Amino acid sequence: MSHLVTFVLDETGSMQIRKDVTISGFNEWMQEMEKFPSEVLLNLIKFHSEKHEMLFKQAVLGQTQPRLTKENYQPASTTPLLDAVGRAIRETDEQLENLPDDTEVILVILTDGEENASTEFSLEAIKALIQEKIDAGWAITYLGASEEAWQGGQALGVPLGSTMNFVGTPDSVQAAMRGSSMALGSYMGGGSSAGGIYNEAGLTDDSGMMRTEESEGDDGESENDLCED
Repeated sequence: MSHLVTFVLDETGSMQIRKDVTISGFNEWMQEMEKFPSEVLLNLIKFHSEKHEMLFKQAVLGQTQPRLTKENYQPASTTPLLDAVGRAIRETDEQLENLPDDTEVILVILTDGEENASTEFSLEAIKALIQEKIDAGWAITYLGASEEAWQGGQALGVPLGSTMNFVGTPDSVQAAMRGSSMALGSYMGGGSSAGGIYNEAGLTDDSGMMRTEESEGDDGESENDLCED
């Protein structure tokens, strides 16, 4: 069985401050995905209001080594998130017509901002489309890289357990990307459900926020609090 992974990556202007860490984090994510025993075909779609581009198309991880670079990742413009997701689903559907029937699909969405520029798809249309694909067996996950993006996953209809929200600092971006690849590997190996990819891996709390070293302890207190007299 092979997995077709479509990664929808925000390339809008607000990502400029996270450009370097997004590049390194995504490349690390790919390197981890290359280690999985099953065949992984990767689509990487970048988007902003002036461009929707499939940079990598069905790249066979482990055989080819595509990489994100400062030359091919140039943040600019505004955020047509709904259009990006809708087009990504449509393009993935088209590819499935020529792949084995047992190909499993994973859609990963990473953004740091709110929708503000779509012209083709409405929120209601995307919610319905995402639910249709979840019902068809797709796993859909959402990475929200700033406070402005934290409500986006739930608004789109992505299961809360497969949503990971985090503060977009360099360390948090790296941790989120590393955690995402680990959790997806567990899912592909049967270790979690499609609706709980991040939560069942212990990466997020019940609100969808990424756990950190300072996250709550067993009694709801932070590790720092537990150390105090």
